[in-house]
Amino acid sequence: MPKVMLAGGGTGGHLFPAIALAEELKRRKPDVEILFVGTKRGLEPKLIPQMGYRLLFLEVRGLRRKVDVRNLLFFYYLARSLRQAKSILEIEKPDVVVGTGGYVSGPPLYCARRLKIPTIIQEQNSYPGLTTRWLAKGADKVFLAYPESKRYFKRQNNLEVVGNPVRCDFNQIDKAQAKKSMKIDQNKKVILILGGSQIFRRFEPEYIGESGLAGGTELATDNLADRGARL
Repeated sequence: MPKVMLAGGGTGGHLFPAIALAEELKRRKPDVEILFVGTKRGLEPKLIPQMGYRLLFLEVRGLRRKVDVRNLLFFYYLARSLRQAKSILEIEKPDVVVGTGGYVSGPPLYCARRLKIPTIIQEQNSYPGLTTRWLAKGADKVFLAYPESKRYFKRQNNLEVVGNPVRCDFNQIDKAQAKKSMKIDQNKKVILILGGSQIFRRFEPEYIGESGLAGGTELATDNLADRGARL
């Protein structure tokens, strides 16, 4: 039975692509074993167990891009998470490790490479994250969402542009039924703003009205990130 380890989380932008990959792998090969690696601080503890997948945790923290006293703990947690990741890999023995970005994917990808386990990176953003840029050179394959991202990588022969993984659920949703389940008036327009679980909180209904996006029509506004909806 093949075993795939998916490492990514912390925010929805890194977690949901991993979930989409897991669902597609199960659809194509039902006997595949899927294992998630994440943190207790992200969205993954709320979502992954209820979907029936195993989830193992790393004590890892991100590096803040500005002067912050909390960065003093970064190297402490990095060392701990590297030891934890190595132990998990030695016990679980996955056939491949797939990282979907974010700081949580760093230790499993790095340790997998050291243990000669194949590694794959899936990058959702046009400007690759720090972890992706750091580990891409040693990865067996790096799947990109946009061709413009290629210029940020020194090694080019392991890059492939494939777009972003999308969960099967989105192909099975009826518009009217979706509005009904979310208690949205069928006669109101709906504007979908795509963004990560953190950046989305900056958008307020007042901004949409002032921007003219609504065209003078009453809108149904709802912050899915704030109410913890499973997208």
